[in-house]
Amino acid sequence: MNENVLSVLNNHIEASGKAPNRKTGSGFYTSYFENWHGEQLVFQFDLKTGKAKLWHGDHSWEHPVAVKGGLAPTLIIDAEEQAWLLLVWRLADRIRNERGLYSGA
Repeated sequence: MNENVLSVLNNHIEASGKAPNRKTGSGFYTSYFENWHGEQLVFQFDLKTGKAKLWHGDHSWEHPVAVKGGLAPTLIIDAEEQAWLLLVWRLADRIRNERGLYSGA
């Protein structure tokens, strides 16, 4: 049975662009965060490639930022957002490692 576990309304203004509608499933690790201002972030890690992206509604939904090593160096985020991002990066990387999805690189 395929049912949504989570459906979240976009809190951001129209100028932020179209909110991401990400594919999910066993090939991806996806996480959602909302800070105390109501700004929304979506993190997605491709377990096959090891590449990750971050969407931040306050930045622009239509321009995701590459995440490397748990950091999004081209985006200014606060301490709570950074702590969450590092946590979900580590978890996604561990899942990838434990499933033996590393190519040896």
